[in-house]
Amino acid sequence: LFCAFTGVSRSKCLDLFSSSATLFASGLLGSERRNVIHTPLQSLLRSVQGPKKSSAELRNALLGKPLATALKWEDFDHIRSDRDLVKSVLRGVLSTKERGVNILVYGPPGTGKTEFCAVVANKLKLPLYSLGEADDEGDELSRNQRGQALRFTQRLLGQSRPSLVLFDEMEDFFRSSEYDKGSRVHRHRTLEANSAPVFWTCNHI
Repeated sequence: LFCAFTGVSRSKCLDLFSSSATLFASGLLGSERRNVIHTPLQSLLRSVQGPKKSSAELRNALLGKPLATALKWEDFDHIRSDRDLVKSVLRGVLSTKERGVNILVYGPPGTGKTEFCAVVANKLKLPLYSLGEADDEGDELSRNQRGQALRFTQRLLGQSRPSLVLFDEMEDFFRSSEYDKGSRVHRHRTLEANSAPVFWTCNHI
């Protein structure tokens, strides 16, 4: 169908839509049970419609507004050593543009994991984007779709000013099911290659 509409040859179409091509590698397109899913692409097309927008407005349209928090740095004095270590690590790797930086934040529900991440981001004066929570219609995302959102976010933020990413409920991404065993190698590569540091939160170590 794409070939018919665009006049692009079949061989070129196969190259464009291969799993190693830019459309899939960037997370704009993904596959789920042999069907193409394209939530980020739909968001991208909608975000460029209407009046001309700044790069910050486009980024927020695609990723949502950065997380805000009413808590203060001092509110986490009870974990001062860990808090200060996270800040120091992030400050160092952001200055050197180190890749593959991942920080695990774990604890029972309601202990302030998300707020902690937002407080650290605020201390460093960096935006924190929470990704892959729901699609454009507010529906739940699958693990593959959340992984797709992570790839898209990393590709987008890799070309912009320093930012932080929050992947809440990381069990969704790392836990295999009876129907979807997933690839450990793929997950390892995801951790090794991310351009923007990622906070991963979970409820149990």
